[in-house]
Amino acid sequence: MILVLIIFISYINIFSLDLIPHIIHYAWFSENPKPEKIQRCISSWKKYSKDWLIIQWTSELIKPFDNDFIKEAYELKKYAFVADYLRVYALYTYGGIYIDSDVELSASLNPFLNHSFFVSQSRDRWLHVAPDCFGAQKGHPLLKEMLKFYRNHHFRDKNGNLDETWVGIRFSEIIQDLYKIKLKRKIIKPVILPNNGSIYPSFYFEQKKHGKINYANHLCTHSWGGEKYNIEKYLAKCYYDCRTNNINKLNQNCKKESFYINLIHVFLFIIFLLILMLLKKYKYTYINKNNCLLN
Repeated sequence: MILVLIIFISYINIFSLDLIPHIIHYAWFSENPKPEKIQRCISSWKKYSKDWLIIQWTSELIKPFDNDFIKEAYELKKYAFVADYLRVYALYTYGGIYIDSDVELSASLNPFLNHSFFVSQSRDRWLHVAPDCFGAQKGHPLLKEMLKFYRNHHFRDKNGNLDETWVGIRFSEIIQDLYKIKLKRKIIKPVILPNNGSIYPSFYFEQKKHGKINYANHLCTHSWGGEKYNIEKYLAKCYYDCRTNNINKLNQNCKKESFYINLIHVFLFIIFLLILMLLKKYKYTYINKNNCLLN
């Protein structure tokens, strides 16, 4: 049924000037009910994409996939990495826009449908893009290169080690290799790619910024649960939770540091007083010695 709907939407798209079809793909593999924030995000998609087809990719829909990476990640319930493969497969095969379930739209994405590919820069790591809300036309060469990587790569190697590299790093490496560009700094305006592709600043699809245009906001809810993300291994670590935790840790560290700093100040003050006392004593001794010589 889903395939029929996709074909129908793609057929309608033929008569449009848009390169990207009106399809939103998202993943939900967990058996848990969707949290309130996730439901709010999906409601925002429906609000700003009323005539779009919204496809929820479930465990049943990915069972036929003949790919070691996604099978190994799914067996270990590493659903975030299952979604990494899925987002590439879905857009390469059908075209459309992939949105993580914890991304809330703040405006319509219709202005970007004339691109062959679009994505935004990561809010935290300027050297990487963030494909949590990105679009592509069917069969895009960048996604073809991504699929080549996943077809020849395992999530779990022979020694049992897991490759938890963030998908944004893989995208960035292939973008730079394919288009011979370097993501060296924070961008404030779109970077144009060949064949009408574009990399947008992070405030477009990643994080709202005061006074800047914004279309989507990544809430980073870790909605599948049970997964602990290390920022060095997986850069999609929750920004807001991280910020809160870091502030709490910072406050604790500041209290400890303040205690030690005050202790050092007291110690230095005592040394200063001792030096003054010694200098005063030396001066008194020196004066008395001179008086004796004069007499």
